[in-house]
Amino acid sequence: SFISSEVGLGETLKVVGLGFITLVRVTLLIALASIVRVPLGVLIGLRPRLAEMIQPIAQFLAAFPANLLFPVFVVFIVHFKLNPDIWLSPLIVLGTQWYILFNVVAGASAFPNDFREAATNFHIKGWQWWKQVMLPGIFPYYITGAITASG
Repeated sequence: SFISSEVGLGETLKVVGLGFITLVRVTLLIALASIVRVPLGVLIGLRPRLAEMIQPIAQFLAAFPANLLFPVFVVFIVHFKLNPDIWLSPLIVLGTQWYILFNVVAGASAFPNDFREAATNFHIKGWQWWKQVMLPGIFPYYITGAITASG
């Protein structure tokens, strides 16, 4: 009742429009982070020795709160009179990339070795290997990471 009596339709539509723009921005940034983090996560997840070395470093970096960088970014943005809608986007990526990376690493680590051997025996390589073998195998893990990242 408060909204209908105090807020006009124009303002309500403006808020809905800004919410939609935020949705598009977050979706685009998750897609960009996925382009980098999915292949990296598969690379790490399929190589246990590499995972043993890289995961502690990645977990340490992931523990760094991206919020601490906001003041630095704001000073930079204000000093150079930049558009905050664009230049704060790297902070979104910095916060979301870890969810995608860790879930993809878990998916690639859990990927059955029999499927990898079958793909090798059938000479499935390149984009076909990604499209028909690996991406379907890690998809549930990726979705979990992407949903968490979108939050």
